[in-house]
Amino acid sequence: VRSSDLIKKSFEFNLLELVSTLFSRVETTEAESISSVRHLLLFFCQQLDSSEVASLPDLRTLFLRLILVALQRSGACLVANDGYIEVIQQVVCKSIIKNCASCLEDHAIMSYGVNCMQTLLVLTPHLIKAHIQTFIHFVVLRLLESKKPSPECHEVLIEFLVDLLNKPDFSLFLYVNFD
Repeated sequence: VRSSDLIKKSFEFNLLELVSTLFSRVETTEAESISSVRHLLLFFCQQLDSSEVASLPDLRTLFLRLILVALQRSGACLVANDGYIEVIQQVVCKSIIKNCASCLEDHAIMSYGVNCMQTLLVLTPHLIKAHIQTFIHFVVLRLLESKKPSPECHEVLIEFLVDLLNKPDFSLFLYVNFD
């Protein structure tokens, strides 16, 4: 059993390193490379949302980790390409929200989902405010109102809210748009 765990961890590490390297080398001027990583990001989301992966928390966590690495390493490419922005708004945010909302008690899924949303908020704050509102409604509030929230998930979401409220314009955004 230990050798299979070691092989699994090694595979995950190498896959994450590969994705990190690939997404960090994308240049905003290379339309072909943007298109390629956009398709890879779409693939990660499709796998995350697939029925085969839905019943396997370890795989869901892996795909969320891959999405997080892709978002973090893409950086400025996110805001420089309309096709990439469309994927973020139409697919990535929805996939993250769906998976976090369906796994309110899974600390790893919640943690990586929250980290993805925080990364997007840093990189594209004006583009995902509606998705942040949806995330707060369907994930944060549902978990905080839950009868038996796990302390780890509760802590992750409280830290997320504190981070949001520390953003200068976010409190005003909530006041104006969130009822």
